[in-house]
Amino acid sequence: MLRRALVLANSQATGERARGLGFRSVEVIPLGTRLLATGAPPEKPGNFVLFAGRLIRRKGCAWFATEVLPLLPPYITLTVAGTVWDAAELAALSSDRITYLGAVDQTRLGALMAEALCVAIPNIPAGRGHFEGFGLVAVEAAMAGGVVIASRMDGITDSVRDEVTGFLVEPQSAPAWAAKIAELAAWPAEKRRAFTSSAAAQARANFTWERVAQRVLAAYGAQQR
Repeated sequence: MLRRALVLANSQATGERARGLGFRSVEVIPLGTRLLATGAPPEKPGNFVLFAGRLIRRKGCAWFATEVLPLLPPYITLTVAGTVWDAAELAALSSDRITYLGAVDQTRLGALMAEALCVAIPNIPAGRGHFEGFGLVAVEAAMAGGVVIASRMDGITDSVRDEVTGFLVEPQSAPAWAAKIAELAAWPAEKRRAFTSSAAAQARANFTWERVAQRVLAAYGAQQR
């Protein structure tokens, strides 16, 4: 069945899984997004790490709250924006160093991404059937002027260009996560400003819906020839 089907995969990792299932024609086309409105970037970041996304185990919010946050200086807090899909994830956010906002609108989310010390995407392995196809929040955060730290796994390695649009850290390595956050906290304002400006430009250039549309048309055009 579907021997001639063209599979459009949103990351190299998704493409590999499709090929593993036996699909012969796979085209990898990373997703696009639109710039979140943020206004002028802050002169200096806030003393909080932002997690934005659904509260489910594989996204790693509870793991970050229990394993990484205690390793950070007491003045650094965690702000969480997203909807609850797993009650156990919400239960892990009881510390007085954690602020849970629930769902927030896109304008506020963009502002939070720019204001945060960093935007954490701490995905963890969660067993068979749990897989991050791309990790769109990483692109949104870079475009918004945030500094992204993400787990080096699944499709996130396509949504984050290491040391260009963000930083990749080994999943479930709490000391490595804490060290990278401490490094960012020590950045002088000029270094942060230069990095976020370059990261936003790279994200805008490489993750647009116009680019996605062009590549989809090209993929189907090639298949018809």
